[in-house]
Amino acid sequence: MLRKTAVVLLLAVLVLALVPTGMALAVDVTLSLSRTEASVGDSVTASGEADANTWVAIKVVDAEGDIVFFDAVKSGPDGSYICTFKVPSVQPGALTCVAGYGNNVATASLTVTAGGTTPEPEPEEKEITEPSVTVTEQGKKLRITRNTPSTTITVPANVTGATVSVKDLLEASGTGRQTSPLPQVTIDSPAAEVAIPAGARVSGPAGWDGTINLPTVEPSSSVSIPPQTGKRITVEKVVEIGFGNVPLTFDRAVRILFPGEAGKGVGYFRGGTFYRITRVLSADTQEAGDALPAGGDGKIDVDDDLVVWTKHFTKFVTFTETSVGDGSGTGGTGDTGDGEATIVRPYVSSTDPADKAANVPVDKEIKVVFTEKVSAGAGFTAITLKDAAGKAVEFTARIEGNALFLKPKAVLDYGTAYTVSLPANAVKDSDGYGMSAAYTFTFTTAAQEQPQPTQPAAPAPTKTFADIQGHWAQKDIELMAGLGIAGGVAPDRFDPNGLVTRAQFAAFLVRSLGLAEVKPATASFTDVGPGAWYYGAVETARAAGLVGGYPDRTFKPDQRISREEIAAMVVRALAKAGKPVEVADPEAVLSRFADQAAIGAWAREAAAQAVEAGIVGGREGNRFAPKENATRAEAVVMLKRMLVSLGRIGE
Repeated sequence: MLRKTAVVLLLAVLVLALVPTGMALAVDVTLSLSRTEASVGDSVTASGEADANTWVAIKVVDAEGDIVFFDAVKSGPDGSYICTFKVPSVQPGALTCVAGYGNNVATASLTVTAGGTTPEPEPEEKEITEPSVTVTEQGKKLRITRNTPSTTITVPANVTGATVSVKDLLEASGTGRQTSPLPQVTIDSPAAEVAIPAGARVSGPAGWDGTINLPTVEPSSSVSIPPQTGKRITVEKVVEIGFGNVPLTFDRAVRILFPGEAGKGVGYFRGGTFYRITRVLSADTQEAGDALPAGGDGKIDVDDDLVVWTKHFTKFVTFTETSVGDGSGTGGTGDTGDGEATIVRPYVSSTDPADKAANVPVDKEIKVVFTEKVSAGAGFTAITLKDAAGKAVEFTARIEGNALFLKPKAVLDYGTAYTVSLPANAVKDSDGYGMSAAYTFTFTTAAQEQPQPTQPAAPAPTKTFADIQGHWAQKDIELMAGLGIAGGVAPDRFDPNGLVTRAQFAAFLVRSLGLAEVKPATASFTDVGPGAWYYGAVETARAAGLVGGYPDRTFKPDQRISREEIAAMVVRALAKAGKPVEVADPEAVLSRFADQAAIGAWAREAAAQAVEAGIVGGREGNRFAPKENATRAEAVVMLKRMLVSLGRIGE
């Protein structure tokens, strides 16, 4: 008893010592365990959020209050912390994990199941050198290296706790760590089928050791999801992929297939909060997935299966949501199942410009993104935009889905601070609920540049070819050739009616944007090698997110490019250059074309954006001709229009 008391007192002193004198605690510590059940010897990762750069004490105690594990880790600049421990030799039963400092602590429960009284030796990691590997209990720790080929990992139903390490590919990246490009990896497990595309990079916080947990099914009772108003949630499947609560993100979309879950709702947990995945994709393709924003995700039903395309790993949950039925509701609020009412209100998830942003363009359209789809509330007309002196700025406001846009009627003043104020009832969700409180954010516009003495504009360089004389695109071809963006097929021949390949257009696009070429040692595509003339252009375009490949890890460089493919690439280029195209109703834009139904589902939004921006026009007979191949002249003209739209060249 004396020993136990002494240990507890010592721990209390250590925990208090971890709190710097006078430190103001701004973040409530959170704690999540990578698994809620484990056997003796199993590894468990504790992770969560705390104040930045702060020591966090981690202790595990048994039912008697005895400390069976203790450690301390320092949170990173973003406040995240990670600590991995092995379940010590204890009797089956409940353990409590505690994390924090001072009075700022969080707890989580861990159930120890029968399965041994002494920890097993840590199995060695097995390097993946073959195109397929099956996980076993003796070999469930795998490792991807720079020599790993495209591979399929099969995880049998009777194997748990399987992991794959990418530590050999880790590199420092800002405040965290990022891998070099991964090979194509397919994971086949009863929990979910996962496809990581070739060339994808995965990023994690500074404390991440490169471990990725392969899909693991957790008990449905291990999570609780807040239902919508008048609804009841039934959790169907809980699948953890990644590294517990540690955020792992990808620069290319990963495909996750949940067998037999078509029609179900789906979402994920991050930091103890559940986020529904509501974006429905138009196609089950890599290109549709890659078009998602950073850290984004979307879903689509494929036959009987539910497919999620995501740019992050976490704990995913599928569920069904049903009405509570007459007489069993809770008076207009959600039913949590235990008689308590839960109201899910919309709140602001991001703003553009961000709060306290500086150097904001004076013609900036302001965007406020909410956590769910909203409409105008009773206080919609009370939204204000004011300068530092309190002078109101007139603007037009509109709502598209979950985004509110404010467009000032005149350009803002240079070097001026502005405040946007949203009353709590400015917007409302589908259940009529507004925000829980008013929301404000500020930004400062850029300082006015001093006018420079004007010089007579030098004529743009031009270059001509014998076979474009009198051609409808002669002027644009000469301009783009003079700028070094488009070259001829021979010294005096451009071949304007020749067809463009995917590699050629990638090269045109990279030159148009002036991107520095990227030539990685390891090729991202199996059919684009370092010896090809277009290797640098294709790799640069892929790294910039302008082009994508095919599921078989090919790029098909010599395949002729279609007009809808060009539209998609040009729209991505505009977004990368800081001028994304907003289209309120893509279908209305496309309705002007007689063959609009032929435009692929994956390309419809991009096609509408390209038309709206004046980049792509129609062909004879009022056709968009989405599947037809683009000529060299058409490709050059589209790129010239793109540069005009970006303000880099004149008409």
